Amino acid sequence: MSMFANLVNNAQLHEFNIELEKRDACYFPGSNVSGRLVLRAKVPLEVEKVKVMINGIARLKIKSKLTKSGIECVNTNTDLINSVETVAPEKAEQLPDDIVTSVEAKSISALYTVRAEITFRTEENETKKFCAVKGFTVVEPFDLNGLPVCYFEPAVHVLSKKFGLFSCTGGQIKLNFTISRTAFVCGENISIEGKIENKTDRRIDKVVAILQQVFIVSGQNDESNSTTPETSVLDVSDIHEDNLALFVDEGQAIRIERNFAIPAMPPRHHYVDNSSKQRTRGTPQFVVACK
Repeated sequence: MSMFANLVNNAQLHEFNIELEKRDACYFPGSNVSGRLVLRAKVPLEVEKVKVMINGIARLKIKSKLTKSGIECVNTNTDLINSVETVAPEKAEQLPDDIVTSVEAKSISALYTVRAEITFRTEENETKKFCAVKGFTVVEPFDLNGLPVCYFEPAVHVLSKKFGLFSCTGGQIKLNFTISRTAFVCGENISIEGKIENKTDRRIDKVVAILQQVFIVSGQNDESNSTTPETSVLDVSDIHEDNLALFVDEGQAIRIERNFAIPAMPPRHHYVDNSSKQRTRGTPQFVVACK
């Protein structure tokens, strides 16, 4: 079980933990978030109430006309104990089928937590309350077998930079590289193979490939007679950078072979404002840029 330990500095309560059934704390939309609470007390407790809350919110971080406040993706409250018991039973809550996946970008975030609160009385008849928080991730199942064949064909890219008025005078730098396919699942590596040719009279210090996450947040008015144009925000974040070649001398050509790891965040459309007049949608994708 995945566990979050909350050590409590209290004379009665020693530890208040949240344990999730799944070790990686990753869940699909529509699945059950199940687990239990563990209470470790130094003395017998008079527990009045233990409450568990599952919260999730999607929010734009930038100032935009699209939306100014986040919306709740999920919000549930469950009273596990309302007596003098000190052992919390196992509990499961089902996530909505249309819940957005977890995302953390410059312009938008969608975060989920499990929060537990315990209320008890001390020997001095004082009421005490303590909290424990556990974050979890919502991911969307993705199957490469359902994609068209075109996503598994090699993608060839050619980049060139000329120096001088003509390539015959100043020369040019030419970069050819191939990506074996354009569809991947989280945790896979993007394999890049190619060649850099320096047909100039100067040395190339380095050639860099950058794995970028491109997030497009777009909003539009749902009213049919509205003349308000669609507004969009482009969010580009560098995920990983690696050198493809270093110090390529004039007239030299170097073969390139590199792998880039994809982070665990699958692409999906996120509707972060479900009001009747305006909708906001975010589309994340990953690209490889070379320079």
